[in-house]
Amino acid sequence: MKKILILAMILSSVFLVSCSKNEDDKDAMKISFNAEKGCSKKTYTVEPGKTKFSAVNTGSDVGELEILEGKRVKAEVENIIGDTSKTFTSDLKIGTYNLICGSDDAPRSKLIVVGTK
Repeated sequence: MKKILILAMILSSVFLVSCSKNEDDKDAMKISFNAEKGCSKKTYTVEPGKTKFSAVNTGSDVGELEILEGKRVKAEVENIIGDTSKTFTSDLKIGTYNLICGSDDAPRSKLIVVGTK
């Protein structure tokens, strides 16, 4: 029984470390959200090309972040538990994208890609 408890503690520690912030997040475009309320801002702006995003769930419910190009999912990260973040990278062209932050029912935000690439 002790071995099972110790194994469970180790696995949960590894899981929490993998979901928590890491040093790579400092160079990422931070998008905070709450699963029920959506993104913390209505509009985000980035330059074209590869962009690293840090999806930060400030709520208590599990959420996701999706970048939509029209109705198609361009990039996404799922299963972000409360008070943690996950990073992902997407190669974006100039234009306007919709963001789903938290859940499909939450208000959507805009991601505007501007620049000269």
